[in-house]
Amino acid sequence: MADQSRVTEYPVLLECGHNSKHFIDGALRMLCRACEGRETAIMAFETREWHVKCSACRFGKWTGKDEAAAHRARANHARTKQHYGIMVDFLIPDDVKKLWRVHYGRNRVPARFMPRAVSRENREETGSELD
Repeated sequence: MADQSRVTEYPVLLECGHNSKHFIDGALRMLCRACEGRETAIMAFETREWHVKCSACRFGKWTGKDEAAAHRARANHARTKQHYGIMVDFLIPDDVKKLWRVHYGRNRVPARFMPRAVSRENREETGSELD
């Protein structure tokens, strides 16, 4: 059984325009708290993750959505190696960028949210304008 304390919530963009946090479980719709519990489609997921990089050596570490772990890794590396050019950034991982290139072309710049596929019929039913 998976350790439930380590499950991460990911920020999502909803069709109604609000942002929310959501466990990645394969669901295409969720309840929007800002819209008083109305069910809306999930349009996009936040894809950026925390990354620690040292400019004085080859140290680099991805810590996922955990900002505190990134700052701990930075502090530990500075303390043990006495390096001080350590950056903590919120970046899009290379494997996500590779997926974008495969689906949208080589020169496509990744956006903050990775869009979910929305059919033309779904757009006509809901009246949303995504184009």
